[in-house]
Amino acid sequence: MNKKLEHLIILGGGTAGWLCAAVLAKRLADLPVKVSLVESEEIGLVGVGEATIPPIRAALSFLGVDEMQFVRETQGSFKLGIEFVDWFRQDHAYMHPFGAYGVDWNGIPFHQHFLRYQCLGGDVGYQDCSLTAMAAKSGKFCPAPEVTALQRNWNYAFHFDSALAAPFFRKFAEARGVTRIEGVVREAHQDQDGFISALLLESGRSVEGDFFIDCSGFRSKLLGETLKTPFNDWSDILFCDTAVAAPSKRDAELRPYTRALARDAGWQWEIPLAHRNGNGYVFSSRHTDVDTAKANLVTSLGDRLAAEPRVIHFKPGRRSSFWVKNCVAIGLAAGFLEPLESTAIHLSQLGIFWLLPFIPNYRPCADEVAIYNQQMTAAYEQAKHFILLHYLTSHRRDTDFWRDCAAVSPPDALASRIRTFVETGRCFIPEGELFSQGSWLAVMLGQGLDPKSYPFYADTIEEQALKARIEQLTLAFGDQVGRMTTHREAML
Repeated sequence: MNKKLEHLIILGGGTAGWLCAAVLAKRLADLPVKVSLVESEEIGLVGVGEATIPPIRAALSFLGVDEMQFVRETQGSFKLGIEFVDWFRQDHAYMHPFGAYGVDWNGIPFHQHFLRYQCLGGDVGYQDCSLTAMAAKSGKFCPAPEVTALQRNWNYAFHFDSALAAPFFRKFAEARGVTRIEGVVREAHQDQDGFISALLLESGRSVEGDFFIDCSGFRSKLLGETLKTPFNDWSDILFCDTAVAAPSKRDAELRPYTRALARDAGWQWEIPLAHRNGNGYVFSSRHTDVDTAKANLVTSLGDRLAAEPRVIHFKPGRRSSFWVKNCVAIGLAAGFLEPLESTAIHLSQLGIFWLLPFIPNYRPCADEVAIYNQQMTAAYEQAKHFILLHYLTSHRRDTDFWRDCAAVSPPDALASRIRTFVETGRCFIPEGELFSQGSWLAVMLGQGLDPKSYPFYADTIEEQALKARIEQLTLAFGDQVGRMTTHREAML
């Protein structure tokens, strides 16, 4: 009972590792717990993440980091959402914006009023009922709308250079006492009960600790290799398993949103940064090869290409458990889904923040370990369902890849959610899910799901009043966007 946690060790740097270190340094600042991070300059970073979703703002707030400072030091930009091009069908595009759509009236969700408005022949589109979508397409940005009532309609995240994010969080963590240890881990030692007791480095040095966080990337050196935690492979339903990535010259227009362009065997990302663009083609190796994917990416970038593409191989899925004995895996060591909805960094963020209440005195409590594993399992499953939604609802049938995607049988929970929306017009997303109701609605409507009806509650507003309210709403959004500066000006 008197044994206390003395030394917490993080294996692996990168964005996930150093974000963990920064958060732990902040939370454990007044406690006699030593935090060390073991990494090697010999091991390169995967660097798949250059885009985030709005909860990253909460992480920066926890750390006390100024958002503008973070953007500037990581050569970043602001992100109001993701534009999906050619996903529903070719020559079609829609936005998945952050922030709520419209305004709920009489306790009835806005989208149900909008479905009725559509039935009445209204000509305002759903995308026009999003303040962030309107600002994104206009190239505008501001930290917050001038009208307080519209702040629920406004949210944003960041794009950043992944090679600069890790040093940013490292600087924060080391300034607060985290020790960096250079070295490659040869093996992990375990005690008689199977708990990890030390990391043996190639140099012969032994780094002893009480609790370990595995941020070793796809290798999953501790949770996977040492503790033999099985990997749940999702490649039977999520076909993309490879990416070729390359930087390009910065566009003249600094868009405040990510673009995801559907391709013959996957999709291509475009991420605008202050000093360059990030680009990549995520594809299924069963439907094309690396050389063809490289050629397609290079051709699409033309003379804007700034470096030769590099190849990233991955397996979609997750570990069956995220916390085993005295080791928690976070980031790629825990699992990975393609970066279609920028979930990688967010899942790392969840992993460390959900761990904070449960860091044990010394030996973990089995019930708390179970709670943590249940929470993380739910988050990964929710991310899987949301990504699958994009593929399963596409009307593309022009290549083997898209035909095979259409033939996938959705998980029961996802199939039920889609059926419910199409049959009733209701979209119920339990509070606390990874993606909000607004996100689900943006993709379902953007992907062409057309509800057969709307809930009768929406009939409470008189027809002309409904039309007037929606038209007034879009005018109010337009007025707010008109008052905003351009995205580039907002970053100065």
